[in-house]
Formats: sequence, structure tokens, C-alpha cells
Amino acid sequence: MKNQLIQDAYLTMHEDGGHAWLKVSMEFFNRTNRTMRSISRYSYEDKTNYYLEEDVDATLYLQNLKDQDIKINIHYLDDGDYSPIRDLCRVSTTLTFKGFNESANDLKAWQNGTLVNTNAINKLSLKELNKINDMFTKAGY
Repeated sequence: MKNQLIQDAYLTMHEDGGHAWLKVSMEFFNRTNRTMRSISRYSYEDKTNYYLEEDVDATLYLQNLKDQDIKINIHYLDDGDYSPIRDLCRVSTTLTFKGFNESANDLKAWQNGTLVNTNAINKLSLKELNKINDMFTKAGY
């Protein structure tokens, strides 16, 4: 399914001596994600970006972009032996994305049975995020 609004993605892959992460702004991720149901705890985040681990999260996200015919442009950045990304917070709980508001291209996620914007999820406490994760685990997601 072609994304009519976005034709190109300019992303940075940070690499260190042991691993790599794809830096994606949360805003861009929210506008372009159509297929990823979650981001694992092996990825990191700051206030404005996800750093998707290379093995699963980044691979799934890049496939998602390809499926929309979005041209992917990746700049590789060598962070030396130890990337500062390792000092960021891990995605505090596995974020699970349930539904989409296609007309607004706005990714949404569930909280207590109610759809909420992922920007709101970023403001939740670890306790609240764990409750959401437990809810999805119990539901079999």
C-alpha cells in the first residue's frame, strides 16, 4: 500500500562495537507505521526518538516502509566502541500498537480499552505502562 503523503525516509543507523540502532523520530514513526504491532524492550527511546534495535524492531519497521513504497535513505554513524544510545532508557515496556486512524495518519495504542495517542503513552509512568503491558499479555497479544 503506497503512502500518498510520504515518499522518502531519511534515517540514521547508529553502530557501536556490538550492536546497531535505527533512529526514528516518534512523530515520523507514528505517521508511517502500518504493520508493527510492538516495539521490544531491546530498543531505546528519548523524549523525541525511538532507537530501534537492528535485529527485529528496525528490520520490521524498514519492511513496513518498503511495503508503503517509501524510499529508504540510511546514513550510517559509527559511535565507536560504546554508543551513547546504550545510556538511554530502554523502551520501558513493550509498546503495543492496536489500531490506526488512517485519515489522520495518527498511530494510536490501547490503554484500559481506550485508544490513546502514543505521545500520551510517552508521558505514562512505568507502573501505568506495566499495567498496559499486563493487559495485552493477558489478552494474548
